[in-house]
Amino acid sequence: MAKEKKKIVKREVSPEKIKALKELIKDIEKSNTIIISSIENLPSKQMQKIRHMLRKQITMLIVKKKAAVKALNEAKKENVSQLAQYVEKNSAIIFSNLDPFEIAGLLIKINIL
Repeated sequence: MAKEKKKIVKREVSPEKIKALKELIKDIEKSNTIIISSIENLPSKQMQKIRHMLRKQITMLIVKKKAAVKALNEAKKENVSQLAQYVEKNSAIIFSNLDPFEIAGLLIKINIL
């Protein structure tokens, strides 16, 4: 009896996931500042406070690790692919056109840092 080889079936990626990935790549390419932040042990109340207080200055997305790494590697922006090594399983990606130090200052002002 010969062992049968299992056929690897490649599943189609849903159009919604492709669209979300393209949007993520677009956000990466248009932003001046990209921050990868761990959200592990961050209470949801604090996350809501950050989003509410800074919604005009930043865009914060919680994405799956694989999607974030793929988007960072596919973006056509210089040196962005190097950020992929900092993406963890519980990460947020923050996009902004502000200087990173200005964002840190805003977080300090609202008692987050």
